[in-house]
Amino acid sequence: MTPALRLCLLLPLLALMPACATITTGSTQNVTVMTEPPGAACTLTRDGATLGVVRPTPGTINISRSHRDIGIACQADGRQNASGVLASQLQAMTAGNLLLGGVVGVAIDAASGASARYPETFTLALPAAQPSARQVAQLRLDETRASYNARIDAQRASCTRGSACQRELRTLEAERDREVLRLERDLINAPAT
Repeated sequence: MTPALRLCLLLPLLALMPACATITTGSTQNVTVMTEPPGAACTLTRDGATLGVVRPTPGTINISRSHRDIGIACQADGRQNASGVLASQLQAMTAGNLLLGGVVGVAIDAASGASARYPETFTLALPAAQPSARQVAQLRLDETRASYNARIDAQRASCTRGSACQRELRTLEAERDREVLRLERDLINAPAT
């Protein structure tokens, strides 16, 4: 049999063989999703389709490989929502596959997604939620009330009946009452979100 004839018979067989990365690493992989702090729910999407949900974090999900990036959106109570991108990377084995499996092997790996790989872990920080205007107003009211009451208690402890100190005490109490009333109005008018 001539070398040309052997090559003609061998090429169709090579085309039927799966590619190297498809055989050795498969077309799916596990990705571990972590958040700071843990306990969030994270949705993974690619091209508008949901791949899965990790709930709670940390958790591992098995995904199909692709040359397209994956979006990850996470949420948790008391935290701001956060999102990030899990970038697809070319697998190093693909270059060796070009030498051993030729263009056919590279094409099979590309079609199956086996020539791509995602990082094995992904971590996303969820910042603390910003307090609402109502929560800020309530905090101001509580702090103001506590501060005035501490000053009034100190003044009361150092005063004797009928002294000028008593007038200062009444003035301080009236000042507290006006400020608390103003802050209570702010609290009533503050938006809840």
